Amino acid sequence: MNAPSLGRRTIAIVVATVLFLASGTLAWAAAADYQEFDLAPSGTTVAGRDISGLTREQARQLIQTAIVAPVQQPVTVYCMGQPYTFSAGDVVSVNVDEMLDRAFASRVQSTIDERLMDEVSTPSAPADIAPVYTVDNARVAAWVADVARRVDRAYADASVALVGGRPQFTRASVGYRTDQAAAIQSISSALLNSQRTANLPVAVQQPRVTDDKVATVIVVDKSERRLYLYKDMRPDRTFRVAVGQPKYPTPLGAHKIVQKRYRPTWTNPGSAWAKSMPKFIKPGPNNPLGTRALNLSASGIRIHGTNNIRSIGTAASHGCIRMVRKDIEWLYDQVSVGTPVYVVP
Repeated sequence: MNAPSLGRRTIAIVVATVLFLASGTLAWAAAADYQEFDLAPSGTTVAGRDISGLTREQARQLIQTAIVAPVQQPVTVYCMGQPYTFSAGDVVSVNVDEMLDRAFASRVQSTIDERLMDEVSTPSAPADIAPVYTVDNARVAAWVADVARRVDRAYADASVALVGGRPQFTRASVGYRTDQAAAIQSISSALLNSQRTANLPVAVQQPRVTDDKVATVIVVDKSERRLYLYKDMRPDRTFRVAVGQPKYPTPLGAHKIVQKRYRPTWTNPGSAWAKSMPKFIKPGPNNPLGTRALNLSASGIRIHGTNNIRSIGTAASHGCIRMVRKDIEWLYDQVSVGTPVYVVP
């Protein structure tokens, strides 16, 4: 057998050298891959925080400090300018394990060959892992409901009632109703976006009956033969008047002004006491209604002027309330249709 030629020996040496070097490179690459297997891939961020090259435990500590702690800080909730403190610690939780699993997924799920190819190929786009939050909306809703119980109130209409023959006024007040659904959404959004303020919207409910609707009231006291005017819910003026005779009493109770008449014409009511009188009496000195008349909701009853001055302070009319001319003319300008009139014994 002939000895191998020089060329064949040379080729064998080159091949052996290449195989040796390749095996060494692979061994080195495998060792390097083993060292970096438990490290976050380069370019990996969690909610914008770079965790490249960190171990799983180091990444956990960074997430706890940079993400978990801030998101569990209290939230200031403003309601009608009043701040309320919402404790988020027991309401919002961060799933750190799921975030770490996503961050290290490319390391765990790839083969060594794939990882080695990644090392020598063009780097892939950086991976940003979004926070994984869970908000307990039931607890948020319970907290909002508790604040709402302190804020909400029904509106109150203005009202007037007689107490001891005199009006007692209740002023109107607005109501407040919190929008609890919007508040829950606002707080949840603040928690999920690491914001520390939120709003609890409140709708203002206006009363149906405002103060001005009951602020002016007339009280006619039959026993005193006096008319009391209340304005702005306070006593304003008092006048001497004439009231109905015992045979034609001024009706007690609550009435209101239904018509204002300037220089009224008197119309004969057809009653027995008026059978000798004309059908109409035009405005003038002989008109029994004087220069002004305020028709009440009680049929045929008016507050009016009179040309019989001596009757003032007595029970002399046929049910109406008489006033001297200057008083009725002044009163006429102070009241409006709808003004309550109370006649008390």
